[in-house]
Amino acid sequence: GRFLLVALHMDSLSTKLNCRAVHNTLDTLPAEVDATYTEAMTRIAAQIDSARELAKRILAWITYACRPLLLNELQHALATFPRMTDMDSGAIVPEQILTSVCAGLVAIDENSGTVRLVHYTAQNYFECNAKILFPDAEVYIATTCLRYLSFDAFGNDDYLDLPSRLYRSPLLQYAAAHWGDHARRRNFLKKKVNVACAIAVLLGGDQSHIPYWQAPKAGFSVLHLLSLFGLETTVDYQLESGTTADLRDSKGHEGVVKLHLTRGDVDVNLKDCGSRTPLSHAAEKGYEGVVRLLLTRGDVDVNSVDNRNRTPLSHAAEKGHEGMVRLLLTRGDVEVNLENCSSRTPLSQAAEKGREGVVRLLLTRDDVDVNSMDYSNRTPLSHAAEKGHEGVVRLLLTRSDVEVNLTGGWCDQTPLLYAASNGHEGVVRLLLTRGDTR
Repeated sequence: GRFLLVALHMDSLSTKLNCRAVHNTLDTLPAEVDATYTEAMTRIAAQIDSARELAKRILAWITYACRPLLLNELQHALATFPRMTDMDSGAIVPEQILTSVCAGLVAIDENSGTVRLVHYTAQNYFECNAKILFPDAEVYIATTCLRYLSFDAFGNDDYLDLPSRLYRSPLLQYAAAHWGDHARRRNFLKKKVNVACAIAVLLGGDQSHIPYWQAPKAGFSVLHLLSLFGLETTVDYQLESGTTADLRDSKGHEGVVKLHLTRGDVDVNLKDCGSRTPLSHAAEKGYEGVVRLLLTRGDVDVNSVDNRNRTPLSHAAEKGHEGMVRLLLTRGDVEVNLENCSSRTPLSQAAEKGREGVVRLLLTRDDVDVNSMDYSNRTPLSHAAEKGHEGVVRLLLTRSDVEVNLTGGWCDQTPLLYAASNGHEGVVRLLLTRGDTR
């Protein structure tokens, strides 16, 4: 901490033009870290307009980014402006300028190549004061990501190759993965005009610029993407407008026109390249608001299976989203015993993960199979016993129909043997309360 203070003070003194100014500054140098950061921000504010605004954008990106940004990622972010249609290499900020305008607060990590603040205390300082220092940062970052995704170059044949896209456009991966995170945190898409703008970007021609991990081979709709990010306000607008916008075949801004002019039925069960529906994505992420909206549609398939034969309930149960499981169980047609590709039911997955609340909810269903066996003949009790989840084991034992001696696994072990061999004394004690345990 002291070395940091010295470095920041030296940076402050280096801006003085004569001995008198140096002496005056020495008399007023702060002794505390937070005060030193505040003094650094004062120096930033005293710079010429272009340097001051650049420094604020740099610090906003570093403070709010969902993960550390590489230097070239941040450089592309800073070089992206409204109404741009392609990246201008002449707008790239050189590394030396990028660090110098920030009054010693920013450094480039030599090992990882990421741009970071000089000390963890600086990160704490900016996170605590972010709303005051950068009140519109989330909106700025979300719009920058969307603008970057809308560049004309991403629709050209040269960009059909993923490695080529990522090499030439380093911010592409971050923008595609996280624009929705920034939009959700500041209700960016609450206004319909912003919805239209965002969807215009997503529907802007060739699908090579949306989700970076894989161009969709099946019907990846706007509703999928909005469900992925938990943007329930926008999902509501999609359902009301009735658009059937599909990223596979949309050209230009045709999808946006449909958004405003057509009243057809939106296909809430359209599957993406992983055979997943919007409901499946939202359930796994735990976005209750989105799921609640999707469930208002009577035609939504609550038992849709993906390419691993997993249902929305299966995803929610494994992740431990109790509220989500409760919501899905309100649908009388939800199948609680559907098995995935490993013959695992939602109860089996929740039991192994120790999701006590989810197990309790699933056991309220009389039709839940408490003795379901997976591909290796193991039951929910077997998995919970092996992992030492006492609360889950206790819940399962409340069911009179639970079989405590079913064997499974490579060595045909009982739940008791699994618990004992893994040293779970509490689970062993619970199992022995059943007189028929062996």
